[in-house]
Amino acid sequence: MDMPAIIQDAFSSGFSLPSAASAVPDMTQTVATIKEVWDAQTFSDLVSGQVHVPDDVINQALASMLEPGGPVTEMKVTSLKNHQLRIEAKTAKEGRVVLVCTVEQLVHNQDQSLLTLKVTDKKLPDKPFVSWIFSRVSLAMVSKVVGHLDPSYGLDVNIHGNTVTIDFRQALYNSRLGNLELFGYRPVDYLTVYSLTPQDGFSDISTNLALPEQIKTMIKNVWL
Repeated sequence: MDMPAIIQDAFSSGFSLPSAASAVPDMTQTVATIKEVWDAQTFSDLVSGQVHVPDDVINQALASMLEPGGPVTEMKVTSLKNHQLRIEAKTAKEGRVVLVCTVEQLVHNQDQSLLTLKVTDKKLPDKPFVSWIFSRVSLAMVSKVVGHLDPSYGLDVNIHGNTVTIDFRQALYNSRLGNLELFGYRPVDYLTVYSLTPQDGFSDISTNLALPEQIKTMIKNVWL
């Protein structure tokens, strides 16, 4: 049987592997997780420092989070050329809701994982669906970089006036990416997200991935 490319990379890069009893570890699940979290282009962009996220990608992620009988039946995000986001939602009780926001911060590092949005066009209603909308928007916005995050895995939404801060750290560390490890390295611990900038029809996320070059090469090779 041929040795998987990712294991060949480990040998050639000088990584120590387990003893002879388990000399060739099964990397099937690791490779599957990598491919589930990223595609080849996204990982290349992540390493380069800027990930381009079309609105279609965000809205597909949002659509997957809608639940039958839930408080929101439709949802859409539009990135605007003035660096704002327009959030449109159809709610079961309140009808259609439109909110225009600025992105105050998107950050992930060794200390925190936060998205802060500020609604600029109206006063935020004091309704339970508001928290639901912003929690799902936050997870959809970062899904291109970190893969699918399940809100049930831990999410904290804090609303202060018209400013909404979503702490997605627990959901991230309980996700597929959060549990991914390659030869002692957890990519989520070496990932930094600096900012998110909405453009016309897409958003740019500024990143850094400080993994050793050998590990990054191993990950890139799963698509070969």
